[in-house]
Amino acid sequence: MTAIRPHFATALNGDSTALRALTRYVHRVGEGLGVGPESTWCELGDEPTAYVALEQHRGRNDMALVWDVRHGWAAVVETHSGEDMLVLAYFGPDPLPVSADVVAFTKRVLAGEPAGQLDPPVCAPADFGRLRQFI
Repeated sequence: MTAIRPHFATALNGDSTALRALTRYVHRVGEGLGVGPESTWCELGDEPTAYVALEQHRGRNDMALVWDVRHGWAAVVETHSGEDMLVLAYFGPDPLPVSADVVAFTKRVLAGEPAGQLDPPVCAPADFGRLRQFI
């Protein structure tokens, strides 16, 4: 498997710039959902990933948004049992949608409305240059 990080970092002129752009993008999503930067996390790694903790719960379980470059955004329920998170819905085939669209998707999921898709999308290769607006 080819690591995505070099492509990501190259598109954004290096690791520090890429991480700054991804961090700001994730913070923008969190801000739109009413959570601060302390409730978000992201890393470049071989495959860049991100996490946004949500204040809402399903029963006793926490809810979150997770992101990776292969499947984009997903609304999930954390099980606290050491199992994988349960995916409620995937945003769709765009791995880097504008933050307002991610916020609208998440609000629909939280309201119990149909949103996104149930199966993991096959995302087109991400145009990481779209994150330049966050540099």
